[in-house]
Amino acid sequence: MNSQETPRIVRLSQEHFDDVVDTLCAAFHDYPVMRYVLKDAGVEYDARLKQLVAYFTDSRASRDWPVLGVAQQGELLAAANINPPQPAPQPPSLRQRYARLREDLGEAAIRRFEAFAVASEPFVPEQPHYYLGMIGVPPEHQGRGLARLLLDAVHAMSAQDPDSCGVVLTTETQKNVPLYEHFGYRVLGSGKVEELTTWIMFRRDTG
Repeated sequence: MNSQETPRIVRLSQEHFDDVVDTLCAAFHDYPVMRYVLKDAGVEYDARLKQLVAYFTDSRASRDWPVLGVAQQGELLAAANINPPQPAPQPPSLRQRYARLREDLGEAAIRRFEAFAVASEPFVPEQPHYYLGMIGVPPEHQGRGLARLLLDAVHAMSAQDPDSCGVVLTTETQKNVPLYEHFGYRVLGSGKVEELTTWIMFRRDTG
């Protein structure tokens, strides 16, 4: 493969599942949501984080929803999990994974996880849209414009879909708010669950 190959967007399949999980775990290791949900994990934090990220990823992959990556020379540099506007039923395998997650994380962590999910619901647009569930670039690859590549790909996906009016995402780091505003998002509202604050942001399709 050409050593000068530039990073490129790829649609990832089930065979890339472990690579996606590892990439997102590295990117979100100290992210506020993970630290909040898993704050009782102690020395099991890394293992529980992997289970949580695997569930998030499987919730898209098992429905054949988009999982995008940025690849270069066979290495996955960044990844994103995406919900399209078209609904799909939850497959039995995903229900089974959630049952295992509940058992391993414990009820307190699951309550925090579910409370966080509920906090953003009042602000989400009623019109069909894409939801950018996770977009992650590990620390060693940050500063290279990889998040922009993923965002541009999701924006194009939404713009080309007649069922979609735009893209929704949430962030739990305040410094990310102006970053996403730079890409055309605006804050629809914010929710708070104990020490965790989430900002719900929306970018309407243009053109």
